[in-house]
Amino acid sequence: MKRLLLFLMCFTVSCSVGPNYKRPSASAPPAFKEQPPDGWKQAQPNDAFAKGKWWEIYNDPALNVLEEQVGISNQNVLQAEARLRQARAAIREARSALFPTVGGSVGITQSRAGISNGVNTSGARTTYSLPFDVSWEPDLWGSLRRGVTANTALAQASQAVLANTRLLFQAELAQDYFQLHGIDSEIDLLNRTVASYEEFLTLTRNRYAAGVVSDLDVAQAESQLYTTQSELIDLGQQRASLEHAIAILTGKAPADVSVAPALLQTPPPPVPVGVPSDLLERRPDIAASERNVAAANEEIGIALSTGDSVGHGRTSEFQFRKVVQPAEPVLVGGTAARPDPVRRGTATIDPCATAGRLRRDGGRLPPDRADCVRSSGRQSGGASDSRNGDG
Repeated sequence: MKRLLLFLMCFTVSCSVGPNYKRPSASAPPAFKEQPPDGWKQAQPNDAFAKGKWWEIYNDPALNVLEEQVGISNQNVLQAEARLRQARAAIREARSALFPTVGGSVGITQSRAGISNGVNTSGARTTYSLPFDVSWEPDLWGSLRRGVTANTALAQASQAVLANTRLLFQAELAQDYFQLHGIDSEIDLLNRTVASYEEFLTLTRNRYAAGVVSDLDVAQAESQLYTTQSELIDLGQQRASLEHAIAILTGKAPADVSVAPALLQTPPPPVPVGVPSDLLERRPDIAASERNVAAANEEIGIALSTGDSVGHGRTSEFQFRKVVQPAEPVLVGGTAARPDPVRRGTATIDPCATAGRLRRDGGRLPPDRADCVRSSGRQSGGASDSRNGDG
């Protein structure tokens, strides 16, 4: 008995159908055809590297507050976090299928008897019942284990999608923030320009009143002033649109967020050579795609173990029989003979019956079927004689 249990355990652990996942590899030459410039290096993907609070290098307290709100109130980021929690719950659900399932219920029944055969049997009776059942499905073909692996890969992909979503909206907020303050600098410049044009228009009108210039010079000064004022209005609309975008990225209504005007006084931090390539290696969307490929590979093993290759829920036993049995008719002597369903793939074929069908169809008989034709003729002749005798 112990040996049988040990054998079943080893069989359950070792049996697994489907291909094991191997990270795809592309054939690459050992060196580039052209010599790369100095400072170039070979890519080494490192998505697991901690991104950190990269926006703090700008030393802007207002930007730091807005960036922190992206991960707290942005609805798209919260949705990605919920999907990650869902994927982690799917891992626990798939892992629970590896263990036995215990079910039970509690029942309490109260009854009161009356008079039976002249004897008073009144009184209350209470009956307690506690039925339970235990079931366990052995993972013979590895479908449950591959399900755990597939859900783990999907959870890792969801985690990469969350990191990509958070990074996307944080970068978008930083771009909108600096564009808004860039517009503040342009607005400040146009305000000073409008003040200068107003003074020039006043001077031109005074000179026109003195007869020094014509009315054409006044019209040109007015056109110059009004054009600059219209540009100032356009910049105000662009600033309002960027401010609304920042509010949406932080998960708030535009009426609840206002960014104070500020001029960009400090230049942006220097970007070291080689950082763009390092950032490309840490793209989380590439890591998510690779994890999705790993999950799809595990689905192949699950489909083979459950027989669900065409989308129908067939059992593994039926799929195993389908693999063992010939799916198409077997040609014997030019005639198709299907397997006997009772014998599960071992069907006997009557050569004489085959020869008879070939003869009726006008086919050419092989030499080893001649005896069958003669015996068939004698049997048919004997049958006709018996019918004549009966008549």
